[in-house]
Amino acid sequence: MTPQAYSIFTAHRRNPENDIALQIIELFQLFPGLTGFTVGRSEEPPAEAAGDEAALAIRNVSFGESAKHDESEVRHRIRDLLMQFVQGRPEVLDLLTGRTFSRTLHQLLDTRALHAQQQRA
Repeated sequence: MTPQAYSIFTAHRRNPENDIALQIIELFQLFPGLTGFTVGRSEEPPAEAAGDEAALAIRNVSFGESAKHDESEVRHRIRDLLMQFVQGRPEVLDLLTGRTFSRTLHQLLDTRALHAQQQRA
């Protein structure tokens, strides 16, 4: 976890929205060319899901002009990482679905957290 992400985590660890922001910031760090994506629910639950647990569907994956990525592979990796997060925090599933995440917004959040941390030091 980056120092910026950790500062957000320690300041707001009980708020699920902040936990989502941390996960999204880390996803954008993991995929530097990624500029945005949308999270929804899949029509078909995954084979390993128990009961009526719905799988996440990652749509509208976009990359910067210079980025060369396999969209399908990135979409699956994002979905797998977010599903691991949801398995640990089931209450965030409804907060994730139906949302679009943008690198620009999450860079701003990360920058503000770093700035706040520097002011306290």
